[in-house]
Amino acid sequence: MHYIVLDLEWNQCPGGKDKENPRLPFEVIEIGAVRISSSFKIQARFSERIRPQVYHQLYYRTKKLLKVSIKDFASCRTFSSVIRDFLAWCGTDYTFVTWGPMDLDCLQTNMDFYGVHNYLPRPLLYYDAQKLFSLIYEDGKSRRALKYAVEDQAITIDQPFHHAVDDAYYTAEVFIRMDPARSLPYLSVDYHNPPKSRAEEIDLHFPDYSKFVSRRLPGKDDIMHDKQIIATPCHICGRLLRRKIMWFTTNNSLYYCLAQCPEHGYMQGKIRIKKASDGTFYAVRTTKMISEERAESIRSRQDQLRQKRRIRRSRPHDVSYTPKEGTPGISISPDAASKKRQ
Repeated sequence: MHYIVLDLEWNQCPGGKDKENPRLPFEVIEIGAVRISSSFKIQARFSERIRPQVYHQLYYRTKKLLKVSIKDFASCRTFSSVIRDFLAWCGTDYTFVTWGPMDLDCLQTNMDFYGVHNYLPRPLLYYDAQKLFSLIYEDGKSRRALKYAVEDQAITIDQPFHHAVDDAYYTAEVFIRMDPARSLPYLSVDYHNPPKSRAEEIDLHFPDYSKFVSRRLPGKDDIMHDKQIIATPCHICGRLLRRKIMWFTTNNSLYYCLAQCPEHGYMQGKIRIKKASDGTFYAVRTTKMISEERAESIRSRQDQLRQKRRIRRSRPHDVSYTPKEGTPGISISPDAASKKRQ
């Protein structure tokens, strides 16, 4: 068993989103990787630039970050050739490590676009070193830049950032400094190819929460009517719990509920509905034990939403009515407030 620390550099349409190829919004132009042994020793490096075939000019931010020009890629090989050599270099029996969740999705999007067979395992589990850094050293919610983590860990900076193999090396150095007992239990799930059938659904258990990834379904309503998806098991003992507060939402994509285990206390359920590339929908449900204070905040949030709905129903002819920020008893999410200001 070994680890492949992966980092990509990619280009996007220099003409803006309106002119991009929707099947390839980000075109990989460099692959960098570091192989780490099971004893957490750096063994080898992989580095190769890739000649762009879709966007023949560099996006201005890409040019600025990488400090390169399109001429620097003229003699490079194409993605299809490089990716096959890279996957052969990875070997077998390995787990990817990345800084953030985007690299594996981008890699597979490019594989799909160029017709490269994707034989990566399903489910594709990996280590998100950015998330692990937050879980181990901070609050578990923050997401720091790689440079911040490198400086925090007093790692020598002898190469510039935003060069794929160097960023992979810095990520590897941060990763191998983490306590394996604390980091290795927290595998992340890549969602590029979500489950297609009930048999492929993913059920993972971590020290302080559990995660369930559903199969794809035609619509959002189908998800919230599926008994297995909306179930609320205790993430410690697995017992199916009766809900004290039923599933509720503010935006039809994020749902919360409250249940109580007679042995382990209050459990928060959260369902995030995501859209797959084929237009179907799937759910990521997490369940975790929470304090009485957190349980009370869920009750309060549901009460606020009920009051908001009552106010809306009391104005049947004013369909455009939106409560103003600061209205007593009304909670407007930051996203909604931002949209309102726009």
